[in-house]
Amino acid sequence: MNGFEPKAANAIFPPYSMTYEEFQQRYEAESDETFARLNKLDEKTLLAMIAARHKDIWDSGGNYQIWRVLAQKGSESSIWPLFDIVSDLRHAYLIRYHACDALFEIAGIRDEGFKGEVQYGLDTRQQPVDQQQAIRKLEQMLRASEGTRVARPVKRKPWWKIG
Repeated sequence: MNGFEPKAANAIFPPYSMTYEEFQQRYEAESDETFARLNKLDEKTLLAMIAARHKDIWDSGGNYQIWRVLAQKGSESSIWPLFDIVSDLRHAYLIRYHACDALFEIAGIRDEGFKGEVQYGLDTRQQPVDQQQAIRKLEQMLRASEGTRVARPVKRKPWWKIG
């Protein structure tokens, strides 16, 4: 015995394994539950969780739902904390990616090509661009529009999804 003998299958894997469809359903259900919990919080609390590097956010937990909630609830006060995350390339890619989605939504920037340059340093033809230059351009755009944003209407569920 050298310590590398195979363990019983049920010691490694549960006796039941799920199909991809079951996994997807479970993932979506857990995402919906997380979204609902986070959606009960106000913007200030959400930003505090992000600033505190809450484990469920920074360790890919919560299925990135905090960024979706913040995209809906966020105001001008969310812009610079989000920009700080997006502009720091030391943060995990998926954190920056989702924070960037929220930032562009809150700031009202609807240029998907430019968002790609900021998010992953590629243009619409998937060619490399200077990501730092794109981030500097984003900062200039945000500074130029400071204080000029109008409140966004609250997004509501369509009547057929209520229930």
